[in-house]
Amino acid sequence: MSTSLRYHKNKQSTRTRIEWLPLSESLFKKLYREISRYDVYSDTVASNIWAYMGRKARVALGSNGISLRLVDDYSKETYYTVLAGSNAREVVTELVRSLKHRDNTLVLRHVSSETTQNLRGWKAVTAIKSDIDNHDYVYSVDRLIDFDNRRLRRKGKEIAKTRVQYPNLTFKVGTQKNKDLVHDAIGICTRHYLAKKDTDPEYWNLELQGTRRLLRQKTATMVIVVAYHGEVPVGFNINEPLHNNFYLGHKGKADRHIKGLSFYLEHESAKHMKERYGSVYLNNMMDLGIEGLRAYKKSWGPLRMIRKYTVTIDLSKV
Repeated sequence: MSTSLRYHKNKQSTRTRIEWLPLSESLFKKLYREISRYDVYSDTVASNIWAYMGRKARVALGSNGISLRLVDDYSKETYYTVLAGSNAREVVTELVRSLKHRDNTLVLRHVSSETTQNLRGWKAVTAIKSDIDNHDYVYSVDRLIDFDNRRLRRKGKEIAKTRVQYPNLTFKVGTQKNKDLVHDAIGICTRHYLAKKDTDPEYWNLELQGTRRLLRQKTATMVIVVAYHGEVPVGFNINEPLHNNFYLGHKGKADRHIKGLSFYLEHESAKHMKERYGSVYLNNMMDLGIEGLRAYKKSWGPLRMIRKYTVTIDLSKV
């Protein structure tokens, strides 16, 4: 049993319940290793949790699976999710026993296909709903490089025009160990925050501080691609190589005055991720139900979606 999971015995029962632990730096390192045993999807990538939910996240690591108590960036609501294989029912049972204040039901959010499949047929499960706003978009790295479908050929033509219009546009690539690239990426993100903060200061500050935490941590590799117009940084991408030939698109910003720059950064990132890490697929996260973002992600011609589910548990049947 992992030392990160603590148990308390009930005097009137041999049952145990888990104790939720705050996501310290040492626990983050363990979570990073353990999560690689499960499906690759954006909500449970350890670095994402550390960067954007780290101060409020609570974690329980066990031999049967992983339980997470997280806070939604947008609604600020606390929710639970689990990562588990064939022992998913046992993991959910341990989670339920840990709850100090119980309602009649427990709603698990952002549950992977693998975990959901292992919960199907259990008497305690009363509903399973596809979470369409949070499915991850998966793209072929080769297609992002070669523009070999109809939608991406249009993107390739945009990049060709951008090259002609901005002949001084260059790209630099490195990891978070490169302080100059980190400085330039944070600088772009800060300028974006200053331009947007009046619309929703709390959200844009969360994004800025999360990006800083993402680039300051040393456990997960962050690959930074920064675009420069002459000497001026005008855009960046942050990607993380994952297991199973995937990489995750964490964050990106591009000068809106340079048409086509956003996808140009994706193209340059794909080339580097394939050459350096052997990546075959990009997980570019979800669209959150935002129509403009959904249209943009679909315009790339996704290979498939990584589906996630909301699972409702009747606590009286656990």
